[in-house]
Amino acid sequence: MHFGGVKAVDEVDISVNEGEIFGIIGPNGAGKSTFFNVLTGFYKPTSGNIYFLGNEITKRPVHEIVSLGISRTFQNIRLFDQMSVLDNMLVGMHLKIHPKFNHILLMNPNKIAEESKGRKEAKSVLEMFNLIDAANSVAGSLPYGKKRRLEIARAMICKPKLILLDEPSAGMNPSETIELMKLIIKIRELGPTIIVIEHNMKLIMGISDRIAVLNFGKKIAEGIPTEIKCNKQVIEAYLGREDDSNVGNF
Repeated sequence: MHFGGVKAVDEVDISVNEGEIFGIIGPNGAGKSTFFNVLTGFYKPTSGNIYFLGNEITKRPVHEIVSLGISRTFQNIRLFDQMSVLDNMLVGMHLKIHPKFNHILLMNPNKIAEESKGRKEAKSVLEMFNLIDAANSVAGSLPYGKKRRLEIARAMICKPKLILLDEPSAGMNPSETIELMKLIIKIRELGPTIIVIEHNMKLIMGISDRIAVLNFGKKIAEGIPTEIKCNKQVIEAYLGREDDSNVGNF
C-alpha cells in the first residue's frame, strides 16, 4: 500500500492458519493499521493479492468482505455513543437482520420476530463479555475498558470466521489487560481465527501462536513468541540498537 512515495506496506507476505491467534507487532508507523485497512477493504492496495479461505478478496468493497465472515475493531474506538449498548450490538447485526421495507413500515410480525431474535442473540453475547448489566446504558457513558469490550462484542455478534483486533488493550490498566487476554483466548475457543495488532508485549507474547513483526512497512521477522522475543533484528527495531542485555525488557 503506497501513498505517493511512502510505502506504508511494502511486499508484506503473511499466511494465517485457521484457528490461530496471530499477532502483529512493530514500532509506531510500521504499517500495522494500514495492513488491517487493506485487508478489510478500507484501502485498495497499490499491488498484491489478498485471499480469504481460498477466495481472492483484493479490492472487494467493505460490505462484501464483511459478508464473507471478516470483522474488526479499530485503534480508536468507534461506537455510536448516543445509542444504548444493546442498540450498538444490533447495528453490528445488520447483515443478519434485514426485514423487507414494508415489514418495517407496517411493523409486520415478521419484523418484530426478527428483531426479538436479534435482541436475544445480542444479550447472549453481552453476557459473555460481562456487559449485560449495561445493556440499556448509553454507550458513551461506559468506562474506557468497557467501551473496548463492547467494540469487540459488536465485532463478534455476526459470528465471524476471522476477527481483526487493532490494539485492543490500548488505554487499559493492568487488571483490564489480564481480563482481555482471557477474553481473547475465550473468543478463539468459539471458533474464529484472530489477528491482533498490539503494543503490549505481555499480552501479545502471552496469547499468540505466531507473531509477525513489521518495521517501516516491511515484514522483518515471523515466528513463535520465543523466537520473536530473542530476534536481534526485532530488538533493534524497538530499541534502536542490538543489545542482548535488553532482551529481558522487550
